[in-house]
Amino acid sequence: MRIEECKNITIAYMRNVGGYGAKNEKLMDAFKTFLQNNNLLDAESIILGIALDNPATTPAEALRYDIGLIIKEEEEIPLNKRKLDDGTYAVFEVAHTREGVMAFWENVPQLAASLSIDYDKPIIERYTYGKITNGLCEFCVPLAYRNEQATEPVYKGFHRLFHAVIKWAFNLNTRLLLKAGAAGASRPPHGRRSRGS
Repeated sequence: MRIEECKNITIAYMRNVGGYGAKNEKLMDAFKTFLQNNNLLDAESIILGIALDNPATTPAEALRYDIGLIIKEEEEIPLNKRKLDDGTYAVFEVAHTREGVMAFWENVPQLAASLSIDYDKPIIERYTYGKITNGLCEFCVPLAYRNEQATEPVYKGFHRLFHAVIKWAFNLNTRLLLKAGAAGASRPPHGRRSRGS
């Protein structure tokens, strides 16, 4: 795990509204096809997956999920654009496998035990060519601040939400990761690096 400051990040994105799972898989396919057709997908890109709503408190039909490409703010791309909130993140490398993703979600309380999580921001999935070719992806956990002395998880409400997260994380993350890995065998998968990444 390492700590990163993320500032001035702009993404061009597509959004799904509705239950997390199969529709997000289709969104990833559509997004990658768009990038390929517009010569925007190369070995320097970075793609982010962002589940914006908590499935424990938000109706399934209102859940929002964004898939975005990090771009320079001035780039003109025929997609919606938005800036991400600046912040500090704990970045965890995760095996680019079904088992690796599930292990991450199951172990978040222990992994984040010495950290103060900013529960108002979403965990961000990050896919880059370099990581995927080495069998890895990344999960970026937002921090309120770093507290090395903490011995218990301080993510407010985390235990109450944890089981709900586990239920949708399997379908949402593993399908996208496995599909992205398969695509990487024939072309550079994700991620263009830009300032602030």
